[in-house]
Amino acid sequence: MPIARPRNSRSHCRTYGFQRRMSIRRVVPADQLTLQDENSCNDALRSIQEITTEVKSKKMKADQYEEELQREERVLDGICDGLKGMSTLLSSDSCALIGPADSTQVFRDQIEQKQKELQPWKMKINQKQSKVNVKTSERDMLIKRAEAVEQVSAEAQEALEMVENNQKAKVCSLGLAPSFAL
Repeated sequence: MPIARPRNSRSHCRTYGFQRRMSIRRVVPADQLTLQDENSCNDALRSIQEITTEVKSKKMKADQYEEELQREERVLDGICDGLKGMSTLLSSDSCALIGPADSTQVFRDQIEQKQKELQPWKMKINQKQSKVNVKTSERDMLIKRAEAVEQVSAEAQEALEMVENNQKAKVCSLGLAPSFAL
């Protein structure tokens, strides 16, 4: 139980040397402080242990990833080596021939040759394609014009019918013979 100093009726307490509003002090028992310290120490130790186990598991995962990376790099190196041809040296009496360093070089050369052969055709195709594009855009413009003409024609037809109906109504209201109506 905390120790409390008695309240003094005077504004200043001469015995203790402090004012009356500060005359009551609580003293926390030493046992309670040591218990709090032990609890915080145990909590800190427990969190340290949890973190060390977590660090160990993360290190193990990192090692596994490193091993997997090395294994995949070896596979990739094997694939790259397989794609590259070995350069061979064939020697004859007067000259030395060196084969292609890359097994796909032969195919690249063939592709380049075919592209050079097709170059004039590509130019003709591009010209024809541009003409087709121009004709297509002209056709689209004509279609839009035709649609606009149809719409205007439909509006004019509706206006004509309205005028005729109005004229018939006026003729009937005037009482003229139906022969004068259109």
